[in-house]
Amino acid sequence: MLSAKKRLAILLIGALALIVPVVINQALILVDSPLNPTEISLYQANTKITFTYESGKYGHADTLELTIIPPADPQTGFTSVLAEFEDKQINFECDYETGKLVLDDSVSEYYTLFYIPIVNPMLTLGDPFEQTEFQVMDVLGLFGPIDEIYKLRIGERRVYWEVNPELDGAQFSFEIFLYDANDFKVAGGLMDSTCGLLELIEGGSNNAKLTILSPGSYEISRNRYNVLWWGLLISIPLPFVCYIILRKKGTEKEEAIEFSLLVGVAVSVVIIDIIIDVWFYARFGRSAMIYMHLIAAICYALICLYLRYGIKWSYPAFLEVAFLFSMTTFVGDPYVPHLTAFMGLFVSYLAMLFRSGFDKKGYDSKLDIIV
Repeated sequence: MLSAKKRLAILLIGALALIVPVVINQALILVDSPLNPTEISLYQANTKITFTYESGKYGHADTLELTIIPPADPQTGFTSVLAEFEDKQINFECDYETGKLVLDDSVSEYYTLFYIPIVNPMLTLGDPFEQTEFQVMDVLGLFGPIDEIYKLRIGERRVYWEVNPELDGAQFSFEIFLYDANDFKVAGGLMDSTCGLLELIEGGSNNAKLTILSPGSYEISRNRYNVLWWGLLISIPLPFVCYIILRKKGTEKEEAIEFSLLVGVAVSVVIIDIIIDVWFYARFGRSAMIYMHLIAAICYALICLYLRYGIKWSYPAFLEVAFLFSMTTFVGDPYVPHLTAFMGLFVSYLAMLFRSGFDKKGYDSKLDIIV
């Protein structure tokens, strides 16, 4: 039996697997580290962005590629952009510093549909907006005449539950709406809140649609990768460190093993059920995520069996797998946000932690192990 103090210690130690990486990530932002730049701009990135383009005609699907080449000297030049779609090639320039369009060799007041500047939401309590309306120019004529000017207005915050592996997982986003000169809504979509990149937009007279396919090397996922790698770096040694410290303090071997195993469960829950389930599910895909959760559930059941808790405390983890499988296989729903919302591993972890506060006893019958 673990004391209340030890169970609380397990909760706090497990939380370190998330808290410490987040703090490190914030520090990297504040010092403008190359690992996580404070602010990034699309037109400062040397990359190729790819969208899926649907013109609105039945069965039509094409790709739209933006090749972005910043100037060798940002102080004296403009970023060159080449747009390619439907056998068309359109060149335009944007200001390196502001991201505004360059017209007649001068920086205009207009942005493109693909990017607007935002404040880093990691430094503003989640609010990336200094202004809620921008003047944008449709330089490709996607939703009307070429070079038509629209008002882009910011709407509510949204989560973009994309399953495209290039985007890794859920994106913290916000709604955008395009309005014409008469204030009629022309199109609506989503933009990423951490980098101002267009994710999705649909509208116009033909109901054309653009959907992000690949952000190229543009660092839209810089926060999540920092949290994941630092989380793994901290989580993997934690159970072993806890065991060594407890043994050096004279804790009995059985209790030290129990404590360390529960710390292992705690950090695995943080990595899988919190970090990966939210930010990396698309990178792995539906099948891999189901297998990942099933393997974790089996490991939890074996730990419960070893610690003489009875495997019944691991059932919530198995329920998550069963729920996800049934909703995606028989009902036909996408696997997110079901996967993210059903925190079966986390519930099993809390149940196991609760059970560790009671004396271990033998089983009255074999059924005691499972029910």
